[in-house]
Amino acid sequence: MRRKLLLVVLGLGTLLGYAGAFGSHHRHDRHRAWKEEVADLCVGAAERQRRDAAARRGEAAAGVKP
Repeated sequence: MRRKLLLVVLGLGTLLGYAGAFGSHHRHDRHRAWKEEVADLCVGAAERQRRDAAARRGEAAAGVKP
């Protein structure tokens, strides 16, 4: 009886351990995807800013007022 109980408890512990590891891995993947999305957003904004600044410099050189 004690042996069966011990096997059940160890089996449940193993399953819960794998479930916890899988959940943690899934959270890390979601967090990494969110960080990549934010980084892409920042890079896009920086590129637009640089492109707009270059356009303003070009207008200033041509004598066009914004």
